[in-house]
Amino acid sequence: MYETSGGVHVVPEADTVLHDLDDDCVCGPATEPVPGDDGSMGWLITHDALDGRELRERGEPMPREAA
Repeated sequence: MYETSGGVHVVPEADTVLHDLDDDCVCGPATEPVPGDDGSMGWLITHDALDGRELRERGEPMPREAA
C-alpha cells in the first residue's frame, strides 16, 4: 500500500511489472471515494495484477489458455 497526494494505492505483491502510482497505470486501476471522519473525501486506488491472477481467482481462463 502506498499513499500519494492522489490517494492510497493498493498494488499486488510480486507482480510482473511495476505499477505507476498515477492515473496512467497500464493496469487500469479501480478508484473509489472514501469519506473521512472529518467530512473530507479521500481515494482508494486498487491496482490489478498484470500476471493474470485475478482471472484465476474468478475461475476464468488465462488469455493463453482461452485458445
